[in-house]
Amino acid sequence: MDVNIFDFETIMGEKTMFDLNEQIKKWRCALVQSEAFDKSDIDELESHLREEIERLTTLKLSGEEAFWVAAHRVGDTDALAGEFAKVNWPGMLRRRCFWMTAGILAYLFASYLAGAVSQVCLFLAGLSGIRSYGLGLVGVVSNLAILGLVIFFFCLSYRHNWKILRFGRWLNNFAIRIILVVGFIAAVVVLNAARIFFSAALARTMGAQEYGQIAIIWAYLQLLLPVLLAVILMVVLVRLRSSEFSAIEN
Repeated sequence: MDVNIFDFETIMGEKTMFDLNEQIKKWRCALVQSEAFDKSDIDELESHLREEIERLTTLKLSGEEAFWVAAHRVGDTDALAGEFAKVNWPGMLRRRCFWMTAGILAYLFASYLAGAVSQVCLFLAGLSGIRSYGLGLVGVVSNLAILGLVIFFFCLSYRHNWKILRFGRWLNNFAIRIILVVGFIAAVVVLNAARIFFSAALARTMGAQEYGQIAIIWAYLQLLLPVLLAVILMVVLVRLRSSEFSAIEN
């Protein structure tokens, strides 16, 4: 998300005293929001900004005046992002592929988790005496509940900018890569094993014929899941995008 840092009225209205380091920090954060910049690019731009501020202060400008003049000379955030995007497009493409892959893996993990939990819920509901359409409804509701919780968690992390999801830097460590890969594979194996185990346990508890009827009902109800999930994700996407534009306008 690109944020124009030259919103004088907003920034000037929020403070009573000018803090040069704080303003430089805000200026840097505005650059960080754009994927066009690498850390080395931002460090270099900040170095140029500070050099220009130091030069302007020797010309008797105040720290506040020197900052705004220097920031203007270094360039507007959007203009800088456009120029650096032309140079850094391979890195931008890698980052986008990284997050797309991470999103797919997160969805797969959520699907495996939802499948395992729904089978546990079906087993417990079957033991309690629920049958037929009731069991199918329990399976769909529990599946949607888990997927909804995962989506809600990611929405919260996006809105509050939680550092726990900034795992891109963790992958620079080879040991952490191995731990993440092994952990993901182990989680997938355990979740699928749990799903199969409780599905088989439910079949033994109810009998093959009754379980077959419930499986047919469950299969029909599952046809609704892709539609409901697509609607939920579309609503989330629109809300996140609208909140992003609201943040820019404010």
